[in-house]
Amino acid sequence: MKGKIVKRLAAFAVALAMIGSSLPAELGGIGLFDGFSLTASAAQEAVSYTVCSWNNSTKTLSETTETITDYKVVTKDIIKNSEDGKGILSGTYVVTQNTTVEDYLYIRKGCTVDLIVPKGVTLTCTKGIGCGYDGKEYSTLNIYGEGKIVATGGKYLAGIGGKDDETNGNITIHGTEIEATGGKHGAGIGGGEGGQDPNESSPTITIYAGKITANGGTDGAGIGGGDEQPGARTYIYGGDITASSEKHGAGIGGGDDEGTFGIWIYGGKVTATGGYHGAGIGAGEEGGNLRDKSNGGGINILGGTVTATGGSGGAGIGGGYDEDMSGTIDISGVDTKITANGGYGSAGIGAGKGDSSDWCVPEGDMKGTITIECGEQSDIKVTGGGKSGTQEGGAGIGAGFAGNMTGKVYIKGGNIEITSGDMAAGIGGGRESGKYGGEGGDVYIGGGNITINTINSFWYYEDKSHAIGCGVEDAKDGSVYISADNNTTGKYMRVAYMPYDKDEFKTASASDRSKKTHTRCTLVLQECDHRDYNQPETDESQKGLTTTITPTQH
Repeated sequence: MKGKIVKRLAAFAVALAMIGSSLPAELGGIGLFDGFSLTASAAQEAVSYTVCSWNNSTKTLSETTETITDYKVVTKDIIKNSEDGKGILSGTYVVTQNTTVEDYLYIRKGCTVDLIVPKGVTLTCTKGIGCGYDGKEYSTLNIYGEGKIVATGGKYLAGIGGKDDETNGNITIHGTEIEATGGKHGAGIGGGEGGQDPNESSPTITIYAGKITANGGTDGAGIGGGDEQPGARTYIYGGDITASSEKHGAGIGGGDDEGTFGIWIYGGKVTATGGYHGAGIGAGEEGGNLRDKSNGGGINILGGTVTATGGSGGAGIGGGYDEDMSGTIDISGVDTKITANGGYGSAGIGAGKGDSSDWCVPEGDMKGTITIECGEQSDIKVTGGGKSGTQEGGAGIGAGFAGNMTGKVYIKGGNIEITSGDMAAGIGGGRESGKYGGEGGDVYIGGGNITINTINSFWYYEDKSHAIGCGVEDAKDGSVYISADNNTTGKYMRVAYMPYDKDEFKTASASDRSKKTHTRCTLVLQECDHRDYNQPETDESQKGLTTTITPTQH
């Protein structure tokens, strides 16, 4: 009898083993072990992914490879199967095959999720991915892998980020291809509508690598803030990034009615286009507070290839329509490449277009500080909005239409070409129509190879706008500090000018250099080797004007 029982148990075990071997790997096989005990295998297929980091000392991006075998698989029912169906908890989640999640893929507050999307796999989230901050708690989302995520937010929701009444939680992207679209009032990647403004302890958006397309809905930024929300601090170290707003938001920065809390670009290829009335990089409509670099804010471009285009009324880099620009814009880097195009009536870099219907408070002033200090391999092209014939131009660098430049501009190095909008200054005030606007501010030039072109389409004012100084219809022109003893760098600068009605460059005498900047002309400023910039021109050995410029060079 005992022998029969043993034989039956052995046969039963063999049968279970055969059944277990036929199960899919993801369900776990059942195998035989010593004695008669049976167990389920917890082993999963190993998944490798890249983790990026930035070395601030060497200014380089580093990558390491990690491998994981203990993770949760993302399925279409991941939310339904989560605890009480309200959102996923902390852990590592892997997309093992093409998966569509039709529920709002929400990460609970206080939880950290590592989401891995391997190469060749696509995760589609038809209601977006929720990673938010409600002013008390935030969630954290780290995205890895060479696969693809398509996330589309519903009304008031970001494609990836906050929901209604939330800014974004911590979002970090290490290389995935992402297409993120915000719903109405939401950012593509960033905040939902409203919510608490970010502060020094708020979550951030960090992008190390990847091909990213982020489109904000109406009133939302492509990357940054939702409606009535400044974008959280955003750090871009690399990748191929395209960001835009459908309407009223910045490409990268603030949503409608807001500036930005801080943008830092260290590298990569970045293309940012503002929605109607929004800046390419900076503020949304009626937003201009960019915050200050000294407090971790401002717009800071330290490298990479950046193209920033303002929507109608929005600066290429800077403020949105109908709001003075304040805060700082800093551009540096050895080989930084920037193309900044102002929208209609807006500065290429500076303020957006002032509201021409409100002459008491037109709100197109540049009140902040703009600094450009780039290397010899840099290439900076800046164009004010308002092409020839519009008569409502913004400065190349400075104020928008109907705006004064009461702030400061420092140029300390770089290859820079600046073109004004119609009847505005190259650097300084915007075009004025009426009693207000147009004044230049303080401009310090102590380095670089700079060309400034002015556009003026109306014959009556053909000689009125300045290369550096005021826009048309204002006699106040601001101050240009170009001498070695007052330009903050101590370098000698040569000034060559070609009047608007001539075709030949002339070199300004030492005593006449600042004055010549306050004329309508094509202006070229270069570093040179003066020994004494006050030396009489008859002393050929000391004159120091060692380079020759011809119109064909520019």
